[in-house]
Amino acid sequence: MNILLFGEYSGLHNNLKVGLEKLGHTVKVASSGDSFKKLASDISLGSSSTKLFGKIDRLITPFLKINDFKGFDVTQFINSNPLAPCLVNKFLFKRLFTFSERNYLSACGDDPVFYQNLSKFNYHPYLSIENDGVDHIPLCNKTYVNIHNTFVEKVDGIIPVMLEYAIGYKKYPNIEPTIPLPIETDNIVYNENRIGNKVHFFHGLNRPFFKGTPIIQSALEKLQYKYPNDVKITIAGNMSQNDYLSVLDSANVILDQCKGYSYGMNALYGLAKGKVVMSGSEPEALEELGIRKEDCPIINIQPDVNQVYEELIAVLEKRNEIKDFGYDSRNFVEKYHAAEKVAQKYINVWQK
Repeated sequence: MNILLFGEYSGLHNNLKVGLEKLGHTVKVASSGDSFKKLASDISLGSSSTKLFGKIDRLITPFLKINDFKGFDVTQFINSNPLAPCLVNKFLFKRLFTFSERNYLSACGDDPVFYQNLSKFNYHPYLSIENDGVDHIPLCNKTYVNIHNTFVEKVDGIIPVMLEYAIGYKKYPNIEPTIPLPIETDNIVYNENRIGNKVHFFHGLNRPFFKGTPIIQSALEKLQYKYPNDVKITIAGNMSQNDYLSVLDSANVILDQCKGYSYGMNALYGLAKGKVVMSGSEPEALEELGIRKEDCPIINIQPDVNQVYEELIAVLEKRNEIKDFGYDSRNFVEKYHAAEKVAQKYINVWQK
């Protein structure tokens, strides 16, 4: 098959591309690189300009490269508003829909359906919590909602990547089974998780309110205050993906996020490198992915400073087992998230 993966925000499509190519398919990723992340793409939709000129450039570029999107058997979009929440998207995807035999939406990011179903969770990324900043849920204006509604009605299928996105789309007739996020483990070196003089805890600073950074930071500060000679804390962000992966190499424990029921791509990168990972891994989220709770090595953390702190203490007290935890992490991603295995699940849906 000839496949176009349109849009990229986290590494999902780039990792999926590798898995699809291993299965013998031809794949191109069209992406702007998502700002500072500098994510790879085959068809660049980015801009060297900044501010207003950059925004205008990114709106125009897909139309200038419109012929590059022709001739694909399947096009999968990462979002219904790949350019910006404006009417330009409607004109773009109407054209793109005519180029491919089948078109799909990967339900994996913020959109009106996600926002509208946040109340179904006890906690979520936009829940305002003490010491976590000001409550702010982006407004879903009528234009944005109408574009999204038109989009999801016209695509051949909607493929969620986790519970948070699946739960709102279950009422749609074109919903497909939830497919786990892919990670290409062959290109990620696994090293034994060795501890130096101190246990190194790392939290990547990206969308801090969304991921609960103030909560995680407070818990880490409590840990460092109590065990100043035993722990090293690193909180850093706004890095390219390559720089982020390099920082992971020196860490022992990765704190991904605490306001989601599920874990994301950053958690998978940590797991693939053999790190202890703390993120969302609620039982219902694992069930949605077809994962047995006893198989998942991810330490579930919630938006509560004391809960995160207690889990940090538990890890520190088991520091002699961190090497084994890292081994379990790598085995887990190879079993449930290996790019080739995940890619086959997409092929099964696309070829129905």
